[in-house]
Amino acid sequence: ILAATPQLTCSDCSNADGTTCTGATCKGSYCLYSKQCRTINGMSDAELSCVPNESIMIPDGKTRVTANSGCVRVTIATIEYAYEICNNGDYCDFHCSGSTLSLLLPAVVLPVIYLLKL
Repeated sequence: ILAATPQLTCSDCSNADGTTCTGATCKGSYCLYSKQCRTINGMSDAELSCVPNESIMIPDGKTRVTANSGCVRVTIATIEYAYEICNNGDYCDFHCSGSTLSLLLPAVVLPVIYLLKL
């Protein structure tokens, strides 16, 4: 007899250009967080959802994201991708939520360093 896969509660929403992604939920075997941030202008799109599989191949065609391995980030051309799949608790897909930090950091830190040198 096969044991039933526990159903997690995950966020189920998508947003564009930095708008808040909250509200709806879904039930599934795994939670997925995916985000795309365009490095040229910093605009981003994110999606949180339920997925049936424990791994996905990301757009570079070389990197596989597996369940509970944390946030995986890859930059392809001018787009930074961040992905996470998990099944270790309800709403577990939050490790990538700060993925724009790497894009915002130069815009914040470099002017501060410049001002400190004055």
